[in-house]
Amino acid sequence: MVVIATVADDTVSKNLVMVGNSYTAYHGLSGKIRSMLLEAYESVGSYQYAPGGKLLTSHLADALGENGQDNQLRSLLVTNPPSSAWVTIQEQSQVAGFVDYSSLFGPSLQAAVELDGLVQQSGGETIFFMTWGRRDGDKNNLWLWPDFLTMNADLTEGYRRYAEATNDAKVAPVGLAFEYIYRDLVDQGVDPLQPGSEFHSLYNSDGSHPSSQGSYLAACVMYSTMTGRDPRDLLYLGGLDVQLADRLQSVAFETIQAEQEGFPTPQPTDSPVTAPPTPAPTDSPVAALPTAAPTAEVPCVDDAASRILTCGAGKCWIA
Repeated sequence: MVVIATVADDTVSKNLVMVGNSYTAYHGLSGKIRSMLLEAYESVGSYQYAPGGKLLTSHLADALGENGQDNQLRSLLVTNPPSSAWVTIQEQSQVAGFVDYSSLFGPSLQAAVELDGLVQQSGGETIFFMTWGRRDGDKNNLWLWPDFLTMNADLTEGYRRYAEATNDAKVAPVGLAFEYIYRDLVDQGVDPLQPGSEFHSLYNSDGSHPSSQGSYLAACVMYSTMTGRDPRDLLYLGGLDVQLADRLQSVAFETIQAEQEGFPTPQPTDSPVTAPPTPAPTDSPVAALPTAAPTAEVPCVDDAASRILTCGAGKCWIA
């Protein structure tokens, strides 16, 4: 169960450092989380390093000074880290799901471990920001991710492995909160992919990045993961109406409860859910549409120029 704090730590100063890419930057996510944290802490500093499409391996190189000693991320994690900080780490939206399909995952996992080590050395606390599957699937990688649920399952597994490979890092299961809403709608007999549905509305028009609602849900999950507090007690609504904010707060609470009880995929009911046959996810464009799945244990070959990964019988492209 989530341990809910009963007294605000209103004499404590905290810091928030968010490391990722556009999923982290959209709709002022760091500002949303900071507004929530200010309901519990006297002061909260907020810092963000989120260049578009950035991979954890690139973040690690920046932090280690391999791309120059004078950069923002190296300052935040190594040379001048803020004290008493939560540090959220988000991988590029596809790479974390390449667990058994691409040679990119191994270096990603190693980078996650090393970044967590830097956070630990600075006295901070690592929170891995689990992202979500694409709303309609990754249309350019149908052989791998034909729908939201397939991609979301792989991302969940990837972030689990990041956490398992580190000492005390937590995972903010935002992707599972998206999935909670998806499954809840299916259970009600509603097509989650129908425009205007609660699930559809979590996404920006590209079906990949979050809408303001999706970012608010992400903020609720991350706030509760960081603090152990009940997100249903939040006063900050992020510009949403009270009813919608209450709903998203409740989804975050139920998802965190499920995570604390063993990280299962949250399901509002016990009824089975079948994913509609649609494409799968990617954080950026993905090229090539092979119909066959890649053969087992055939490593991908990364063509750095085109960023096409040849994986057995399949290809994918990250950007």
